[in-house]
Amino acid sequence: MGDAIVIAAAAVILATPFVILLRRRGRAVAARVAAKDWPAVAGRITISSLQQVPRSGSLITGSYKAVVWYEYFVDGSRYSNNVVDLGDVILRKNMPTLILFTRVQPDDAVKRYPEGADVTVYVDPGDPKHSCLER
Repeated sequence: MGDAIVIAAAAVILATPFVILLRRRGRAVAARVAAKDWPAVAGRITISSLQQVPRSGSLITGSYKAVVWYEYFVDGSRYSNNVVDLGDVILRKNMPTLILFTRVQPDDAVKRYPEGADVTVYVDPGDPKHSCLER
């Protein structure tokens, strides 16, 4: 009986990140679907670079994240944001990088959105401070 409890507890501990990831994938898909109806406005990339992610106490080195900021105007007001893909934002929140399989890889994002480039920004009509570059 004791071994079964230990095995069950270990299974729950090991499966929890994957259950969370599956739930977030569902929310990510829902966010991408909702953004399909967001209107498009003109924008410009203001920052585009790769930034090394510090990994203290880890054997994993050389991990990078994309830093992509853009600006856009809605009804004469200037906005700035760094969300490339809404779904990736949901998936990445507090999750270990090792188990993420997101659509936008860091080096691809920097190549696709070079600094100074004109871009299409999709804006939440209910709150223009929420936006994304991919939907």
